[in-house]
Amino acid sequence: MGMDILVCNLCDEGFSDYSDYGFCATCVETLCGDCKKEMIRKYGYVDKASDFANNYGDDNPKTCDICTGEVIEESSFLNFVIKKTGLKRSDLELQFRESIKKR
Repeated sequence: MGMDILVCNLCDEGFSDYSDYGFCATCVETLCGDCKKEMIRKYGYVDKASDFANNYGDDNPKTCDICTGEVIEESSFLNFVIKKTGLKRSDLELQFRESIKKR
């Protein structure tokens, strides 16, 4: 069995799957050990009787800074901005590619 390298969705740091890590019970994002501990400190543990606890363990946080909006995920933010512009993503991508060619 090999070792996998995972990436924390909060701090973007890589870590081994042999280290302490967990998941947010709300969005199921992967959290490194340090971020998991911080989110538990801020938001508390997941309900021990929940389906989430049965599947992922009860030593995970109820929620995280991504769910509360304290940390904004770049891809989610980009999708929000695209939707707000009223333009199609494909049109924006074409404009972006054209702007790169003009550099």
